[in-house]
Amino acid sequence: MSDSESVLLGGDTDKNSSIPAADISDTFNLFKCYLDSSLNSFKKELLDSQEGREIDLEKKFKKDIASSFKSPGNKIQFEFNEEIITDLQKLKKKVKSKSECEAFDSIITKLSKRNKLIRIADNSPAGWATVHQYEHNDIASDSDDDKKLRQAENRALRAIKEKKRFQPYKPRPSGYGAPQPATGSIPSAAAGSQQQLFRGFGKRREPSSYDICFHCKSVGHWRKHCPLFSAANQSSGSGSVSK
Repeated sequence: MSDSESVLLGGDTDKNSSIPAADISDTFNLFKCYLDSSLNSFKKELLDSQEGREIDLEKKFKKDIASSFKSPGNKIQFEFNEEIITDLQKLKKKVKSKSECEAFDSIITKLSKRNKLIRIADNSPAGWATVHQYEHNDIASDSDDDKKLRQAENRALRAIKEKKRFQPYKPRPSGYGAPQPATGSIPSAAAGSQQQLFRGFGKRREPSSYDICFHCKSVGHWRKHCPLFSAANQSSGSGSVSK
């Protein structure tokens, strides 16, 4: 074999020996990429599965809470708020801005607090009066939430008992319930006849313009003052004397 052939064969041998190393490196890189992709996929599936189980448990927990409500109105409001909270949590995962996440957190916190108050009102004998006391009365700073709730409920119950306590009888005002004259409901002549018929036994009065005479049916005088009644009496008296 000539030197030139040896050089050529040696060059081919070196070239052939360098190719498997590159292939191994490429194969290793491909395997690494595949393994990383598989691990990431498995991790995502695991997280999704765990998140799904957590969501299912949370839904079951909220369903158990909703089934224990005494008031249908409180139950409807609680379930509606929970649906809004779930939707907001899903939307929050799609945003990247810190300010947007904080805005979502603020709304979720308000709805969660509202649902807490709904549960307090539904479980308390005093209802929403307990919530009012719970929110608006100052409690010592070292009071825990349970103690604060018990104190609010006790105050609400006392307030309700005070409202329901028997009130002593109060005398009515002097003019309360007295019949009022219905002005304009009856004619003046009829009103005069009623006053004439139902006069009291107090001070005697003179006939007025709306008094009716029972003899001649005219107004302005009484029968004893009626000229026709007097004339009739005189004529009947003179007739009896002549006989």
